Amino acid sequence: MINILYSQRLLIIVGIQLAFIIVANYFAFWLRFDGVIPHEDLLLFAQMLPSLILVRGAVFIPFRLYEGLWRYTSIWDLRNIIGAVTISSVSRLSTHAPFSSLTRFF
Repeated sequence: MINILYSQRLLIIVGIQLAFIIVANYFAFWLRFDGVIPHEDLLLFAQMLPSLILVRGAVFIPFRLYEGLWRYTSIWDLRNIIGAVTISSVSRLSTHAPFSSLTRFF
């Protein structure tokens, strides 16, 4: 019974964190274009979203970001968050930037 509750709780936590990733990246595009995202760039956002979710979700697992209570976060948790986001960002840029039109933003 406890394992079922834990697995349901974990699915909810993962779903919420992946939703935050989507919202944060949408707002990054929104800020980049001062609130009016051109249609072609919105399509680019939609195309990069699956790989972004896959990479971030996979990198967050070894950093154990899906465990623990946020009420009791510590410096070690902050270090894990910064490390996971840095590694996933670098891996996405190194694998996708040479082959996409996303490089025009950098």
